[in-house]
Amino acid sequence: MAKSFFVCCVSILFLIAVEGQAFSEAPHVNGRENEREFARTLNPLMADLSAVGRVYYYVNCQKDEMNPAPFPEIVVDPTNHGEFGLAALRRALRENRGDIIVSENPVGIVRLSMGRYVRTILDVHVAELNFSPEEQYDYVRAIYAVLGSKEVQRAMRDRGILQRPISFVRAVVVPTAGAPHLPAKVENMTVDQIFDAVAQSFDGIFLYGACSAPLQFNIGFFSRSSWE
Repeated sequence: MAKSFFVCCVSILFLIAVEGQAFSEAPHVNGRENEREFARTLNPLMADLSAVGRVYYYVNCQKDEMNPAPFPEIVVDPTNHGEFGLAALRRALRENRGDIIVSENPVGIVRLSMGRYVRTILDVHVAELNFSPEEQYDYVRAIYAVLGSKEVQRAMRDRGILQRPISFVRAVVVPTAGAPHLPAKVENMTVDQIFDAVAQSFDGIFLYGACSAPLQFNIGFFSRSSWE
């Protein structure tokens, strides 16, 4: 099995000039802690659904250059009220100030949408992308490979998107037989669809956040095994 220590979150930030409506005016100063707590409390609900999650959120930009689109404080009520499936998940999230739309696609990926999320990069079509063995078995490297593809890089240039410097601490994942991994190649998929595959392959919760003035993207991933 692939060896790794707990990885809090992969954070990747971009800039683009687009305006929109924020999910909530609540303070987001503890964005990283909010991400961790949200993933921790959401995990058992997702496990009950036997599903992985995609979370899209839109917030107001903060002055913190390392985390200008921090994850908002989301209340998750873990109490069992006798409901099941998506109904239980919707009830667990209903105490929040902004609307959270909960849906599930045909392949069993549960999507949570907070505010008007922006899919500029996510809709980029990738004709073909080959993953190295290290990228196949490591979702961090896989995400970088996707964002480094010629189609995504072209879109960044054409749309004026600036990638910020990235730094984080994590352990190296060594390709190991039987460990979760992506296929060696993906073809004719959008970035969003590839990220669906990442969430499914590595059994986790994938976050996509954005804020405006200027618009900045924040991509994060929590592996479910982090909480086990």
